[in-house]
Amino acid sequence: MVPGAVDFSEIKPERISMTQFIDLEEMDDLEAPLAPEDPVNYRAQIAPKPFAKGSLRLAYSATVTESDHKSDVVILKEYYHKEYRWQDRVRTFHEMEVGTIAQFLAKQFASKCRELVGKPIEFNTIRMIQFPIREGNDCYMMEPYLDAKFERFSNNAEYLNPAPEFEIFQTFTHWTYIATNKKMMIVDLEGAVFVNKYVLTDPAIHAVDKLRFGKTNLGAKGMETFLKVHKCGNLCQSVIPAKDWVNIA
Repeated sequence: MVPGAVDFSEIKPERISMTQFIDLEEMDDLEAPLAPEDPVNYRAQIAPKPFAKGSLRLAYSATVTESDHKSDVVILKEYYHKEYRWQDRVRTFHEMEVGTIAQFLAKQFASKCRELVGKPIEFNTIRMIQFPIREGNDCYMMEPYLDAKFERFSNNAEYLNPAPEFEIFQTFTHWTYIATNKKMMIVDLEGAVFVNKYVLTDPAIHAVDKLRFGKTNLGAKGMETFLKVHKCGNLCQSVIPAKDWVNIA
């Protein structure tokens, strides 16, 4: 299924450069801003019109080709404004960094708590692509297309989905706070529910360092807000040390 019912055979490919952050290997790698990989050149076909509009960005369907291998449909997201392209790049770098850290922590969570959490939490891989020869906006965030119904599990403020089957997401957020020595937590969780896993997209990070992760980083106050509304249920009490339990359910 192609969102927006796009016929890519009628769209001319364009040259793009793509970059992403180097994968994290250990918890200490979270301490400093992440390093990007060298850009790689591809060709892309992007739909002429967006298929969706969010509060900040437009979403387009696209394909990306490396040599003769064409990708599945991907999603490209761009910010509305066009005046300050460097700001788009900075914000996209923030989102790539957040996504890379969320991916790493989700893998750590799954490996340490595999027998307790059931199906794992994963995060879409986020990349930045640019169209070097375009005029106007040339910077997009790229992620795989998820052909599934989306669920909202939390935001970056006080909302936490109360459904018992989604307790894992509150537990994951609390665990990231403890695992990073209370320096950051992954919040704003939404994504697709599959039979064997959850795949999330567009998370946010609250961190003690307010200079990282963009405007959705509400710092220590954001983390305090989560801890006030979160209740440690059975799953949380199984993976969080007792001294760090809050609001026992």
